[in-house]
Amino acid sequence: MTREEQIRELQQSFINGQKYPITFDKFLWRGKETQRNCLAYALNLVEGKIEKEWWCANYFSDLLGRKVKDEYSINEVYRNHLRVFHLMGVKYRRCRLKTKVPDGYYKVAMLIETEDVHWLRQDEDGTWSHKPGWRYKPQNRDSKGRLIKDLMKADIHISGKLLKIKYFLIAH
Repeated sequence: MTREEQIRELQQSFINGQKYPITFDKFLWRGKETQRNCLAYALNLVEGKIEKEWWCANYFSDLLGRKVKDEYSINEVYRNHLRVFHLMGVKYRRCRLKTKVPDGYYKVAMLIETEDVHWLRQDEDGTWSHKPGWRYKPQNRDSKGRLIKDLMKADIHISGKLLKIKYFLIAH
């Protein structure tokens, strides 16, 4: 498959995969535990074809013309994910934690950690949920079992020390 065909498939997965409203419903994701990661969950891609290889760092690095072995700065990680959003056709706006969510949007958070990037989404009730990897079910509780109401107080670290949190409004 050519790079252009891969990008078209990725765009189609974004267009066809979303379900609304954005509510925490772990049963909606039943059977998809090994087919979706945190970014697919944050973008609410319940349906559509998603190849696991597409969502791994290797694929995104290939799409962006980078080698996996390259070390990325925080700003490069951020910019690369924005490029992935652009390739997928995701309509987004940068925002802050306290930004009010306008109609037609929902909020996601990008946690940049020392070893990886992790994504969460803010559900319709204002709480946050995430999918901590390919094998896991979506969760709306942190590692201490607390409902995730405030990202700054939640214990969500997936892979290393938290370096920065970036927020986006995603159009639907």
